[in-house]
Amino acid sequence: MTYLEAGIEVLKLIEDSGYEAFFVGGFVRDYVLGIDSNDIDIATNALPNQIANIFKVVNTCINYNCFTITYEGYSFETTTYRIEGAYTNNRHPSYIVGNVLSDDLRRRDFTINAMAMDKNMNVVDLFDGLNDLKKGIIRTVYEPQRRFTEDALRMLRAAYFASKLGFEIEPETLMGMKTCSYLVQNLSKDRICWELEKLINSTYPKIGINYLIDTNIAPYLSNFKKGIYLFNEKNLDKISWIEFLAICYFDDPTELSNIHLKSNISSLVNAAINVAKDNKKNDFSRLVLFEYGLNTVLIGNNINVLLFGSKNKESSIIQEYHRLPIHSMSELAITGIDIIDNVTIKENRMISQILKEVKLLVLNDKLDNNKESILKYIKKHF
Repeated sequence: MTYLEAGIEVLKLIEDSGYEAFFVGGFVRDYVLGIDSNDIDIATNALPNQIANIFKVVNTCINYNCFTITYEGYSFETTTYRIEGAYTNNRHPSYIVGNVLSDDLRRRDFTINAMAMDKNMNVVDLFDGLNDLKKGIIRTVYEPQRRFTEDALRMLRAAYFASKLGFEIEPETLMGMKTCSYLVQNLSKDRICWELEKLINSTYPKIGINYLIDTNIAPYLSNFKKGIYLFNEKNLDKISWIEFLAICYFDDPTELSNIHLKSNISSLVNAAINVAKDNKKNDFSRLVLFEYGLNTVLIGNNINVLLFGSKNKESSIIQEYHRLPIHSMSELAITGIDIIDNVTIKENRMISQILKEVKLLVLNDKLDNNKESILKYIKKHF
């Protein structure tokens, strides 16, 4: 059973229990566009406790009647129909349980995201979203300024969807973004970061970047504005998320701690910044290639090219990396145990110093990477 087939079964089972249920949001949009999706959301008039009588349910946000249905090994994010009440901080709405599907659809951000689909794959389109998909435009549900004042994140999402789909933002929606641009300063850095990551990793990031600048949103995006303006200035088509973050936080990497990144992303960004700073005027040494790895050094090289107009050394970096005698300590022909077993040394703590020296010699072709040669060197010098 495919994900979609399981989803259809979920809709049928909910209806068989006397309730309504529809696919909603991005899945409907992507299905109409012929884009594969692994993210099916469902809206229903049933409450979580009522759905729990039908399926195994995990409450993901009880206050908002959001829950996850698991069925045939698949997960479906589900919400009870909602009506949005008053907003706080230009972001967070209060919710009231809705009675009908239209209650739920009218609260959504853009017409292309405000469609629903029943178990027979018939589309419910109350706001002309299908026509907007055909035209390739992003348009708010109801008046743009009102929708952006309610939730400033919608402006970043408009830029993201334009980048994802290659769509245009229609004039009234674009004007609303310009009018409300200052409101993005009320968003948390984490929310901004999340939307920008999707935009940068999208199919057409250049489109979204241009919209952020043209609507005057960019100046309110804190550290991220540096990367946005550089992307535009260099007329880039693509940039990796790691490179983008490294450029944004190049001047003060400690500020990375103000956003919640996955630890591996944060480590990669800091490493790339260190490589770029330490090798801005020099060729990347074999030790740097060994310690940081090819990908991080290439990112460091790209950062220096973009920020300082440095010579692009990508080709020589790749060639030099493949010439390395070893690429990790596991490839060194000797270990600490070999040293203990074959060499008399005064203190065991010298082992790390010996390995460090041997590593440098091997890397620079001053010592063959074979056990016999290395042990001979150690016995002579230590």
